[in-house]
Amino acid sequence: MFDPKTTFTRRAFFLGGMQGILGAGLLGRLYWLQVESNDHYKMLSDKNRLHNEFLLPIRGQIFDTHGQLLAGNQFIHRAFLQRDGTEGWQKSLDRFAELLNLSTGEVESPLKTAKYKNKFLPLCIKDPLTWEEVATIELHNQELPGIHVEQGQCRFYPHAKIFCHILGYVGQPSIKDKEELLSHPVAQHPGFRMGKAGVEKMFEKILQGTPGIKQVEVNATRQIVRNLSISPPHNGEDLTLSLKLDLQKSIYDRLSLFESASAVVMDVRSGGLLACVSTPSFDTNHFMNGIPRHLWEDLRSNPHSPLVAKFAQGQYAPGSVFKMIVALAGLKSGVVDEHTTFFCPGYYDLVGKGGHMHRFHCHLKGGHGHVNLQQALAKSCDVYFYHLSLLCGVEAIAQMSALFGLGTPTTLGFPGEKAGLIPSKNWKEQLRGKKWTPAETINTSIGQGYVLTTPLQLCVMTARLASKGRAVQPFLIQNQRVFESLDIDIKHMDLVFQGMRDVMSDVSGTAYASRSPLPHIEFAGKTGTAQVRRITKQDRELGLHKKWPWHWRDHALFVGFAPVHDPEYAVSVVIEHGGSGGKVAAPLGRDILVDTFKYISA
Repeated sequence: MFDPKTTFTRRAFFLGGMQGILGAGLLGRLYWLQVESNDHYKMLSDKNRLHNEFLLPIRGQIFDTHGQLLAGNQFIHRAFLQRDGTEGWQKSLDRFAELLNLSTGEVESPLKTAKYKNKFLPLCIKDPLTWEEVATIELHNQELPGIHVEQGQCRFYPHAKIFCHILGYVGQPSIKDKEELLSHPVAQHPGFRMGKAGVEKMFEKILQGTPGIKQVEVNATRQIVRNLSISPPHNGEDLTLSLKLDLQKSIYDRLSLFESASAVVMDVRSGGLLACVSTPSFDTNHFMNGIPRHLWEDLRSNPHSPLVAKFAQGQYAPGSVFKMIVALAGLKSGVVDEHTTFFCPGYYDLVGKGGHMHRFHCHLKGGHGHVNLQQALAKSCDVYFYHLSLLCGVEAIAQMSALFGLGTPTTLGFPGEKAGLIPSKNWKEQLRGKKWTPAETINTSIGQGYVLTTPLQLCVMTARLASKGRAVQPFLIQNQRVFESLDIDIKHMDLVFQGMRDVMSDVSGTAYASRSPLPHIEFAGKTGTAQVRRITKQDRELGLHKKWPWHWRDHALFVGFAPVHDPEYAVSVVIEHGGSGGKVAAPLGRDILVDTFKYISA
């Protein structure tokens, strides 16, 4: 029989049980959320409420060897736009452009890079600001929601054009700087700058420093409410380079008289680079916040390549300044000695396959007659080195070149430094699939053909010759080094050494007119004239090569050292399309050596 009381009691019990289970589950859930997961949700809450901001370190300054400032920092003001949490920021930006009389391009340029940056980070919209612009923004700050002014630091180069190539510059990270961006957690900070070239890039880790962190509390619109904690940044280290400001400036002034040139001065004893100059130059201060397009296009289109650091990135046929290497290769091979002579009638005829004859000329039309090695160096007799090279072979020349640092980048580590090229039989066969020819050996013997070197390599080569066989290495930051011996017979080194002395001190030398004007200080050197275009028989007979346009003319080169009795300084000079090495590069090399003694001892 149906009993409604019993049915009600069961339903009540069932519903009560269900309510009890749900209540227990709810209490358990609340306990788990409030107790067990407290740390987890507190952390999530803090992430919504707290924010870490990077504090940029001050970049290390750069000084010359006597403490004169080459690269420093100066205070500037920048305008920032906070897009995240700011309603109508586009209207604010338009009003900002109107007040500061900015063009459409100037306003849109920062926005183009905005998509690659964290939206929370403020966007730099004007850098730097003049005092008038700062005053205008502050006066109209109510009309510019989301825009504020901050004080920061900017790189400054007091001698920008003189040191532009060796120091390089800093700039904003580009999209291509992926590896650098990954290595710098503050790379998206609007004030972040990184070394883009030269010493600035070479010693980036030392100069950059370590960023600090500031923890701030933000509100619902992500505006900063208060600062909670600060871990200050560690500023970058200052650098003192081996360069000498006065010497660099003097050389720059001299090289600026030519369309395109470069020079390197090096301490033979320590390897320290005293000056590294390349012309034409440019103002690195224009690169701090993005160089204006018209200036960039002017630099890129300039036929004299002002953006190239020619002392390390320019590759040139060395011409006759390469003859010391060929001389040492011949002496080591035993095919010649100090008494060996060859006759120079002004040319050398090479008979090839099928009886075909090719005539190689000496720079002196009537020839030098009978000359030994020391005389051949002093007079720069090409025919002597044609004979010598065919006897010792190109492989011996390549091996000697390697001992003197040619054909490979130096140990300096300069960004973008070129390796040059020293050819060999294997090199040609592997690269071009053809066999080496005697004619190519002859071209190599006078630093032509495939041979390429940089002014920096030539200065290192000269320092090793001046030191009579020590493996001198270049540096920019002082260090203590003991240079190993190149294991070359000292008698061979003495012979080449005396040949270089006669170049400038013997009346028959090609640079006798540029001999030392300093009392009790004798200079030694070697001139070079490197062809960039083949001179045909017709050109030679009619003198047409003397009327060629600038970019077809020979390069003028000089390497030298002083004093002869105890070498201290080595120099290399390259004047692009300057003509004769003896008439153009040697006088300049002499003046640079004079300047070196003047300013280094000052």
